[in-house]
Amino acid sequence: MSKTKIKQTSVSVIGIAVTTLATYLPYFKNTYGIDTSTMILSQKQMLDGYLSQGRFGIVWLFHLFIRNYNNQIVPFIVVPLLVLAGIYLYFILKKFDKSSSNFALTLFAIVFINNPVVYSQLYFKMQAIHIVIGLFCVLIGTHLCLPENKNVVKIIGGAVLFGFSLLIYQVFAFFIFSMFLLSMLLFKEKRTQILQSMFPSLVVAGIIYVISYIIASMTINYSSYGTETYMMWNKLGTLGVFQKLGAILMFLIALGYTALFVITALRLKSGKKLTECS
Repeated sequence: MSKTKIKQTSVSVIGIAVTTLATYLPYFKNTYGIDTSTMILSQKQMLDGYLSQGRFGIVWLFHLFIRNYNNQIVPFIVVPLLVLAGIYLYFILKKFDKSSSNFALTLFAIVFINNPVVYSQLYFKMQAIHIVIGLFCVLIGTHLCLPENKNVVKIIGGAVLFGFSLLIYQVFAFFIFSMFLLSMLLFKEKRTQILQSMFPSLVVAGIIYVISYIIASMTINYSSYGTETYMMWNKLGTLGVFQKLGAILMFLIALGYTALFVITALRLKSGKKLTECS
């Protein structure tokens, strides 16, 4: 590696680290949300609540590694891990994206790690470490699906990692699907390969979650809290004008993503080069 590339890489790594630390600096303040307070007062009660919402991965990780929750040390674990996640994503992009500039790759890594979706999920500190673990599962699973020498082991490995991230929190479906679409966009010469390796991993991950959910339903009474809070389509009539427009826009974007995926799959089936989509 030339001195210029080493310098560029060093600047990018430092930039990701500094930006992430600056973004999450307020996170070091020892704040308590209502869920965090519940966790501190009764860890079993909070974990039972997670089970009722289908977040099995969080509960498993607590049982394995966190016997007594400590709110104060969470930022000192989470923020350095976020820095490492940003740097890891940067090196994934740098390895497989040969057309984008180093600045663009760095900016993308910074935006992905510091975006509002990640930040908002870390607001509840008692689940923050688990969210970062799920984020690494998504990144590593994506990494496994990108090399040219794909095989069944890598596809299964990606599926297990994606599946576990879903078991931690269902919101990772958004992250996984976003990484799938972004990989299709960024790695144009690998579109066929991504579709053949990453998509089966996504399907198997979904099956893993559904099977786990059904098996757990034999012993757990699921709460309707998540559906009532996050799935607001049945309450569309009660929303304001701008909220309705936002909901409709989200639906149209999702519809567009679905159409793009179907078109890409049809092009692959017909034997056309997927790089022609760009």
